[in-house]
Amino acid sequence: MKLRGVLGETAAAAAFLAAALAALAGVSRTAHVNTRRVLETSELVLHTQSVLTEIERVVAAMLWVQGVHRSYVITGDARYMREYARTIPEVYGELDDLGRLIADNRRQVERLARARAAIERKTDVIAESFALMHQHGFRREEQSRLVGLGTAALDSLREVTDEMEMEERRLLVARIDAERAAAGRALAAELAEVVSAAVFLTAAIVLILAQLRRRREAEAALLERTRELQRSNEELEQFAYAASHDLQEPLRKVANYAELLARRYQGKLGEDADRYIAFLVDGAKRMRELINDLLALSRARSRPMEPKAIEAGQALSAALANLDESVREASAKITAGKLPRVLADETQLVALFQNLIGNAVKFRAEGRAVEVRVEAVKREGSWLFMVADNGIGIEPEHFEKIFLAFHRLHGRGEYPGTGIGLALCKRVVENHGGRIWVESELGKGTTFNFTLPGAP
Repeated sequence: MKLRGVLGETAAAAAFLAAALAALAGVSRTAHVNTRRVLETSELVLHTQSVLTEIERVVAAMLWVQGVHRSYVITGDARYMREYARTIPEVYGELDDLGRLIADNRRQVERLARARAAIERKTDVIAESFALMHQHGFRREEQSRLVGLGTAALDSLREVTDEMEMEERRLLVARIDAERAAAGRALAAELAEVVSAAVFLTAAIVLILAQLRRRREAEAALLERTRELQRSNEELEQFAYAASHDLQEPLRKVANYAELLARRYQGKLGEDADRYIAFLVDGAKRMRELINDLLALSRARSRPMEPKAIEAGQALSAALANLDESVREASAKITAGKLPRVLADETQLVALFQNLIGNAVKFRAEGRAVEVRVEAVKREGSWLFMVADNGIGIEPEHFEKIFLAFHRLHGRGEYPGTGIGLALCKRVVENHGGRIWVESELGKGTTFNFTLPGAP
């Protein structure tokens, strides 16, 4: 009897399990069919939203083109022509993307053709205005005519894009309603067998909890490793500072005695001895420069900052005073616009200007007078500084590498230096919560851009 009871319970358990699995299989089939329908409807909703987004991009791009055109008309600055030339292909690219999205809607395709025609009319007006400005500037009657044509073209574009948006929003409402209906049907079908899926849900929860526990353990290990790396970096920086500082005194003795040998025995011990002494003096000089630069780089990281409201123009003047000899030797022309008050450590800001302008003077183009221009513009709570020169320029593949310590683009025989100056500049700017980057054209010049917080 006990055996029969056990066998009966086992059979009942097996039957219940089979029934649960069958119910789950039914839920799975129903869920698969309904999920596919919901996904198809969701894809249509997402497609409509993508079309609306692409329409907005086309309009935004044309408004940007309009702004660039107005800036050129007002200022005559050729940079706006280059910005226009860069932006126009993007506009037509957005139109092509929009065309692919609405290819299945004949009415939208017709409206897109009207939008493209309006944009072409607008670009024709802009091209004509550029030509007139280049030839002799705007005359009043020409300006009035072109403004009228341009406004009409933009109005036409706005009208057709409004029509396209209305059509897509109508489709969006219909597709969202269909998506909700499909989701409701799917939910109703799946709720009928949800109890049988609870077992599997429990198993999933257990698995997720185990994964979360392992993840927390991994995050704790990663955090500890990060702290170890931070401690290691701090120790390395302290070592570099101490080593550089302690090397100064013996190096000073080596340099002094090398210079003493050069003065006292120059021309008395033969050509080889003179050459060896010259190597010794030059090596000691380069080592002194390297140690001084390493100390400056280490101080920029380890020395507590003392930010305060200072005049950037005064920091620039201090940097130019330090560079007076090299500036006069190169006959360099250094000019600056009106510079703002910033919240910065004065010593570090002077070092930043000194390194950037010193590089501009050092890497000057042969046969061309050195010109350096320092300017600043307001940017959402901070100031964007630009230090531009007309030197030899930098190739694009080096734009990131030049901010690495000891990275040099030229041999010491061409240009002196240790390769630490721009790494110091990057550290100074990042100490102040800003960023620094470079724009350059080989053979024409370089502009270093960096941001600093404004003074309250």
